[in-house]
Amino acid sequence: MSLATHTTGISSLRSQLAQYEKQKFTGRLDIRLNQRQWCLYLSLGSLVWATGGLHPKRRWRRQLVYCGYKEYARPIIFRETDEYECWDYHGLTLLSERKVLTPQQVMSAIRGTIGEVLFDLMQAIATQSDSDGYTLQPRIGLRPSSTSTGILRRKWTLEIEETLIEAENEWQRWVKAGLAYHSPDYAPYVRDAQQLRLATSALLYQKLSGLVTGRSPLRDLAVVAAQNVMFLGRSLSWYLMHHLIALQPVDDLSTCYVIHQGDRRLLAAQPSRRQEDRQPQRLIYIDDCVDSCRLIQTIFKPQGYQLLVLQDSVQALAVLTEHQPNMVFLNSTMPIVNGYELCTQIRRIEDLQKMPVILLSDGKGLLDRVRANLAGATDFLNKPFTAKDAIALVQKYLT
Repeated sequence: MSLATHTTGISSLRSQLAQYEKQKFTGRLDIRLNQRQWCLYLSLGSLVWATGGLHPKRRWRRQLVYCGYKEYARPIIFRETDEYECWDYHGLTLLSERKVLTPQQVMSAIRGTIGEVLFDLMQAIATQSDSDGYTLQPRIGLRPSSTSTGILRRKWTLEIEETLIEAENEWQRWVKAGLAYHSPDYAPYVRDAQQLRLATSALLYQKLSGLVTGRSPLRDLAVVAAQNVMFLGRSLSWYLMHHLIALQPVDDLSTCYVIHQGDRRLLAAQPSRRQEDRQPQRLIYIDDCVDSCRLIQTIFKPQGYQLLVLQDSVQALAVLTEHQPNMVFLNSTMPIVNGYELCTQIRRIEDLQKMPVILLSDGKGLLDRVRANLAGATDFLNKPFTAKDAIALVQKYLT
């Protein structure tokens, strides 16, 4: 990458945006580059919202997770009379209006969304050969949401100069890590399994191959790992540099995050709130360790739970399908079929997809936790565990 291209292109963008800030512009700025488009929404010269990029639905989910909204996977029901350009921004206004999100959570989602879009825009400008290859066209008066709930609230805005500096600093750190031409919206996968196996220990190879499956982009993996994407990118930079791991594009989520009141078919498909089951909760514990199986029995049987202990992971799917437990614990290290593989198979069975699955592991490392999340685990429990830890997880997901 040419440093001149980087400096000239991004400086030009900052200069143009500074003019719109000075003019107190309100509307949409369309930025086009190589058949791609990003949109920045301004209100009286301040940033309100941003769209564009490869994965708007993934980005929406990430920002809701980051701001602490636990119902991020549930679609938001819009009114039939609502008018908006950006479903995601309008969704934030509705969640705020319904007192589901606090003002601090809304600002976290806005700041994170705008930051991601600006980073992607800077990367696109800096890595092209022509520093003046993008076009910027203003659209006066356009707003991301036009209803009464979508008024561009002054407290929901960001200063352009400060936000651009933050995004550019993040981009420069990405460049220094040797990741300039690697998009955080691309998914890592093992490019040369044989060489990767030779370059790492057996345990690290197993963890890496479970993490970099080519299905989840770096930004999503960072959410799963509870780390920022810069940390994850730096962790993989050596493998990328030596062509042991590569990145590939992946599709956006297919999940619809917006449902209108008039769409009865989709509304009917949403899970309804059920009454609490008066029967004892059924738990299944799958572990080849005899001592752990004895321990779990001493913990849960006195609590009134129906507990089934299984030491053979090969029979697990048949047992789970037959008994339909309310929750299952899986040891991650079992012979023949380990817990990660078994969890992945469980999530492929429709009747078991919503069942809480807790993966138990002797390892406390980041990759263990990431691998558990990628396998579809609901939560993670370190071994050895206490009765308090185990009971707290059951109460968390079954109360």
